[in-house]
Amino acid sequence: MTIDRCVQVQQPVGGVCLFGANEVVYLNQSAPACGISLNSCAGEFTKFPLGDCRHLAITLDGCAVEAEGPNNIFVALRSGELYVLSMVMNKARRLFPNSMLM
Repeated sequence: MTIDRCVQVQQPVGGVCLFGANEVVYLNQSAPACGISLNSCAGEFTKFPLGDCRHLAITLDGCAVEAEGPNNIFVALRSGELYVLSMVMNKARRLFPNSMLM
């Protein structure tokens, strides 16, 4: 993985989001780790099991990230495109890769 950004996720979700050039990974002590691949290169750099969002075909190198509330993180790419990473928890308070929507 090529992690170069780290953003604290506010309560009640909690945890931390790690941003690499090709992937986003969510970590929390009380939940299994999960993540998404953002392009076809993610598989070359990690064997961590990532949800498939390769259709986005974006790279996060040089991006800016900012948490907005407990469920959303704004991601601004170098190109000026703006994405919102929305994290949705199920009733068991677990986050899964397919619930991390961009």
